[in-house]
Amino acid sequence: MFAPLHVLRHALPHLRAQRSGHIFNVASIVGFQGGYAGWSSYAATKFAVAGLTESLAAEVAELGIRVTVVYPGPVRTDFLAQGVLGVAKRSIPDYTEAQASLDLHLNGLHGQQAGDPEKVATLILQASRVAEPPIHLFAGKIASTLAEQKMHVIRKDLDAWRGASDATDFPD
Repeated sequence: MFAPLHVLRHALPHLRAQRSGHIFNVASIVGFQGGYAGWSSYAATKFAVAGLTESLAAEVAELGIRVTVVYPGPVRTDFLAQGVLGVAKRSIPDYTEAQASLDLHLNGLHGQQAGDPEKVATLILQASRVAEPPIHLFAGKIASTLAEQKMHVIRKDLDAWRGASDATDFPD
C-alpha cells in the first residue's frame, strides 16, 4: 500500500501544475470482493488502494486529474510462481478453508490464470483515452462476475436492514 502513496507524492505536484493527467491504481478484484479465506492481509491492502483511489478522485477532480482503480481478476503473471508469494511458515490447523485456498493458489493456479496481462494493459490504455473514464475498472470475466455478486449481496443486506439502519438517526 505504501508504494502507491510514494508514487503519488512525487507525481501529484506535476499533475497539479499541468491541471491534467490520469492516475491508475491497480488493486485486485480481492479489493472489491474480499471473501477469500486466508487472504485477509492481501485483501486489506487492495481495499486500501480502492479507498485511496476513490478519495483521491474526489480531491483532484477540480484540478482536471482523473483517477481510476483497476480490479483485475487472476492475471497470468508470476505472482503465484514458486517462492514469489510470501507465506507464513507456520499454519494453524483450525483454518482448513484458508489452507485449502492457499494450497489451491500456490499449487494449481500458476500459469492457469484467465487474465492476459497485455489485454489488461490495453484496457487501461483504452480507459485513459475516453472523456469520462471510470473510477472503477474491472478487468476480466472473473472480476466482473465477482463484482456483480458482491453488489447483489450489498443490495440484499441494504434492503433487509434499511428500516433498522434508518432508525439509528435522530428523529426529524
